[in-house]
Amino acid sequence: IGQACSLAVAGIALITSLGYVHSVTFLAAIRSYTQMSVPTTVSFLCLAGALLGIYPRAGLMESVTSPHAGGAMMRRLLPATLAVPFGIAWMVQTGERAGLYPSDLSLPLVVALTMLSLTVLLWMSAVSVNKADEVQKGVAERLSQSEARFRSLFDNVVEGVFQSDQGGRFLIVNPALVRLLGYEHAEELLSLQPSDLYESDEQRKALVSQLTRDRQLRN
Repeated sequence: IGQACSLAVAGIALITSLGYVHSVTFLAAIRSYTQMSVPTTVSFLCLAGALLGIYPRAGLMESVTSPHAGGAMMRRLLPATLAVPFGIAWMVQTGERAGLYPSDLSLPLVVALTMLSLTVLLWMSAVSVNKADEVQKGVAERLSQSEARFRSLFDNVVEGVFQSDQGGRFLIVNPALVRLLGYEHAEELLSLQPSDLYESDEQRKALVSQLTRDRQLRN
């Protein structure tokens, strides 16, 4: 709710800014209400930005600060989306005042230039997203190939191999271990505890303790 109200305040301040830039008094003073001054407009914009920045990872701001592709695109496009139409309208109005073209042409120029600018921004974003997608596909393909090589080695090695967690639960076992221990299916072995494979539970505890301390086991 606070972020929504902050956006409303920012919107009002932006409209007032447009009124000052384009000399449209109606935008800075609606009907009989007192005209908003430039310092007040700037203060409202700063205040709205500060309020939006209080919780950058929650609410409406979550889409802007997200580390994902959508957040990156939002951060890249938002400044241009706000600044480009503002700048185009100012340039068109300046040209009109200088007598470069009639006033009837101002609105079509603003619309056409804004559409062209937004199209360029969308095209640039599409190119960026396509490149990111290609990189992601390449990473996924390499990961799949690495997984396939690991699975082939894990399944075909003649030594018995297993992985377990510190809590004493099997994660994976390879076919060689299943055969060496006299079982027919991996599910039978997975139902046991890793400590059942050791001559004594103290032996496993010593290995787990060494792994926890040294982060590795040798020999």
